[in-house]
Amino acid sequence: MTQSQALAILKTGANVFLTGEPGSGKTYVINQYVTYLRDRGIEPAITASTGIAATHIGGITIHSWSGIGIKTMLNKHDLHKIATSQYIAKRVRRAKVLIIEEVSMLAPETLSMVDMVIRKITERQEPFGGVQVVFSGDFFQLPPVVKRVMEDNDTPDHNPYRIAYRNFFLIMRMLTVSMMKYLPNFRVSRGSSQCLRKARTRW
Repeated sequence: MTQSQALAILKTGANVFLTGEPGSGKTYVINQYVTYLRDRGIEPAITASTGIAATHIGGITIHSWSGIGIKTMLNKHDLHKIATSQYIAKRVRRAKVLIIEEVSMLAPETLSMVDMVIRKITERQEPFGGVQVVFSGDFFQLPPVVKRVMEDNDTPDHNPYRIAYRNFFLIMRMLTVSMMKYLPNFRVSRGSSQCLRKARTRW
């Protein structure tokens, strides 16, 4: 999928997971969409999984934006405290579009907590309170930083809560023209000698 095609789909308001190899233009598309929204008077919530990633798109961490901080789970008291914070509640209610960069570095529990916070504050039961959600990341890169080992039951088939999101996102895969033929092969350890020669002409 090209950058212009991805941008066109984002403009429809669809919930999107934007993925692809490094250099394929994910951040560029995000920045173009942010410009598009601001030109129309819509200020998106721009976040990322880490502070460094957030600086690349002019945002803040999703942990700070949602008020969950470093928590790994939320009890009723935590959720009430976050939802009654005027600063956080105002920020969440104002958001019409939520962007999360480098989403692959977020544990599933973190996304669940963000969803819980948004639903609680907006008092809407749609996933993420009905806000347009744009995720960007590459699961072939760094995994989530968690204190436990991911287990077999960390899959949608073993977690009823996550099954609801199976058809929630439109997955868009970005590829650069020069790399679309050979780089995906290297990423899954299937590079041929022809792929290697092509890579050497670039690096």
